[in-house]
Amino acid sequence: MKILISFILFVSIIGRAQTWIQITDFPATARDDGSKFTIGNTVYCGTGLQVGWTCTNDFYAFDLTNETWSTIASLPIGETRQYAVGFSVLGKGYIFGGVNDGGNYLNNLWQYNPTTNTWLAKANLPSIGRAGMVAFVINDITYITGGRTTTSNAISETWAYNSVTDTWIPVANLPINGSWRGVAFLYNNKGYVGLGRNNLGQNNKEFYEYSPIMDSWNIVSGYSHIGRAYTGFAQIGNDGYLFGGADSLGFIDNTFERVNLSNFTTQVLSAFPNTSRKGCITFAGNNSFYLTTGVSTTARFKETWKATEIVKVNELKEVDTFLMFPNPASQKLSITNKNGIIKSIKIINTLGIEVLSFNYAIEDFYISNILQKDIYIVVVENEHNKIIYRKLIVE
Repeated sequence: MKILISFILFVSIIGRAQTWIQITDFPATARDDGSKFTIGNTVYCGTGLQVGWTCTNDFYAFDLTNETWSTIASLPIGETRQYAVGFSVLGKGYIFGGVNDGGNYLNNLWQYNPTTNTWLAKANLPSIGRAGMVAFVINDITYITGGRTTTSNAISETWAYNSVTDTWIPVANLPINGSWRGVAFLYNNKGYVGLGRNNLGQNNKEFYEYSPIMDSWNIVSGYSHIGRAYTGFAQIGNDGYLFGGADSLGFIDNTFERVNLSNFTTQVLSAFPNTSRKGCITFAGNNSFYLTTGVSTTARFKETWKATEIVKVNELKEVDTFLMFPNPASQKLSITNKNGIIKSIKIINTLGIEVLSFNYAIEDFYISNILQKDIYIVVVENEHNKIIYRKLIVE
């Protein structure tokens, strides 16, 4: 009975923060690792590797107002690709790089004009072709970093593209051993890049902050994860949302997390209620998180889903006094409350099953022979009967 009650409590308080709804499918073939850009209230999605193992060049527009798809002009004939990156600047959309059916890594850039529904070739990157990179835009300058080339599984090279002058210049490289299929975003006029896979085949666990004024990168503290690549990301205000992806062993999950971009603390939200997948196209609008396309271990998809009612669960003041370290953990775990009394501690696995329970505070305890490598939810009740949730990673 205790297990059932704990699971219901977990779902009712955390799970109701959002509801997953399947909406109109992507209007073309199932595919993975496509690209997208947003102009106004329209998200433009296309390219990717479709069923049959061929790359595509088609594009479609998703109207966020009425949640409908429509067909737009494809990239020119011969410009099929997978693992390209998209971005938008000054009312125009752009698609850069990727790899085509012949295994050629591309360095070309295409501009889309939504007014005329046409594509225009722009200046090629003055370096070798690449795929699986990320991009963010600061003051109308686009920064493109990471990716894979014919000579490296992951690179750290970073370039800045000026769409007004149609020129490229090299800037400071990522201070890590490459990033393939990571995520990137803009916050407070700085760029952020994280996750992805490095040149050694290991998944990056950190995020790095780029300052265009200093042309320098700094590691960001606060975020803790086992590391994953091919993860979907979308931003709503001061929060980022991470979906799915694969770990270094290729395991694909359906994790859905909210990241507070001011301090990089995370909150686990309701898991995606369908087949786990990676390489999805993800975006946000209408206070909702959207995902479309993607691939699992057995199939490619054309489904479109959205997580609605993405509002923050009331955060308790006690959360700042609740300490749990180290996290990730492997041997010993310490759980304390600086300014109060812990009445109970429960640890719940991803199936909602309670695997550990204590009715009193424990300064520290060994978990190496108790918890398997996985992601857990730690549920703590204090003396005021307030419930606090934290994600625990055991590795």
